[in-house]
Amino acid sequence: MTIAATFDTSTIRPDARFSRFDAQTVCRQKLESYIEKGRAEAVTVVERILSDTPRDRYVPASVLRFERDTNATLAGKIGEQRHLVHAHALDQTAERAGLRLGYLHDLLERKEEWAADLAAENLNTLLSHASGRFLVREVNNNIRGVLSDSYRRIDSRPTIDALLAEADAAGAVVVDGNYTDTRVSLKVVQAAPIEVFEGEWMVFGLDYSNSDYGDGAHEISAFLLRLWCLNGAVSAKQVRKVHLGRRLTGDAFSERTLRLDAATQASATRDEVRGLLRPEASARLVDQIRRANEKPIEAEKVAAWLKPRLTKAEATEVTEKFSSADIVELPPGQTSWRLSNAVSWLAKNTTDGRRRMELERVAGEAL
Repeated sequence: MTIAATFDTSTIRPDARFSRFDAQTVCRQKLESYIEKGRAEAVTVVERILSDTPRDRYVPASVLRFERDTNATLAGKIGEQRHLVHAHALDQTAERAGLRLGYLHDLLERKEEWAADLAAENLNTLLSHASGRFLVREVNNNIRGVLSDSYRRIDSRPTIDALLAEADAAGAVVVDGNYTDTRVSLKVVQAAPIEVFEGEWMVFGLDYSNSDYGDGAHEISAFLLRLWCLNGAVSAKQVRKVHLGRRLTGDAFSERTLRLDAATQASATRDEVRGLLRPEASARLVDQIRRANEKPIEAEKVAAWLKPRLTKAEATEVTEKFSSADIVELPPGQTSWRLSNAVSWLAKNTTDGRRRMELERVAGEAL
């Protein structure tokens, strides 16, 4: 990317008095820095996806057992083999066994040995009377998912390959990634700023997210990133595909069948990415944002809208940011577009990867 001039972008404000050309140049600089930083993060995410291959086994419910571990947590046992258990997998087991999550969490949050013993006893008693079996997915002896035995086992790696190939063919680049034990996301952008409002340059991209452990659906969403502050609101889902489909159990289907099924989803991903990276797709999102910028929202209604979507502390932060005089990190005006950016601002400053992904989608809802 060629930069015609050099500016100190740290103190630039979008309302500063400089030419439209200079504004575009500053935004190009910001985009270049964002791409350079984000590429490294995305490479790390892709490497972890390729290395963390889950091991699958089908286990009768009565065979899966739990016992107290160190720090009054729970460990799992399949036969005589002991495993670490991710909190997400523990919740899945409790739901399938019929144990209320509130009760389980209350016991474990006490950090008392007797409470962990009681939690294990409850789970084991319910599992001993449960029928059927579970699909247990583990990585390096850590159980990350306890799923229905009809869960559609699809290797996400061919889907990631399809995403990257189509993005490259469209001239888009991978700029960001987020990896948790149970969910992954990648962002790609088209490295050409779009002037959505006069002097307000943004970059169009796609957000891909998926879980091999039942922690949400396979989704591809479009977004526009404000280059002034790098707030990226993910729009309403353009694509939503879930893993649950026709019954596919490892015992009944060959590995070849499972590979073909994964290839089918990878092919569908190629089609969707190709369609969402067309110029008309970014044009639709630009129109959506322009409409949101014209849609006023009363400050007193912000709290009510946020209440079912955010925690109390998060809602307070977003409300204060929305009501502030800040017109650098947020666009001016009391509008739905400003509210979306206030939530995006919170997401950008959230260290928990899973929560960050959730907040980005709440930002999209505001549009």
